[in-house]
Amino acid sequence: MVQIFNANGTALYATLQTIETDRPQPTDDTAVALVEQGTGKPDVLLKWFYPGRDIGNEFVYSKQTEKALEQDKQQTIVANQQTVTKSDSIGAGN
Repeated sequence: MVQIFNANGTALYATLQTIETDRPQPTDDTAVALVEQGTGKPDVLLKWFYPGRDIGNEFVYSKQTEKALEQDKQQTIVANQQTVTKSDSIGAGN
């Protein structure tokens, strides 16, 4: 489970179920993988890796949602770095 709070930790935004996932190379910064669903729809958080770790959290969605997300553009964002636009750059299992 991952809990997402505001910057000062006073408001809980979400509690989400995750499974363990890995990536080939850890980075010194936080990295997240997002799925762009298109105009008018919010991006979906797919994976989240903490700095220095090669094991992270993959967010769990329904099978129907997972199928839809596979068709959309995925991108990896590493804090303090440029965006990488290929889903397999963050790790296996995409």
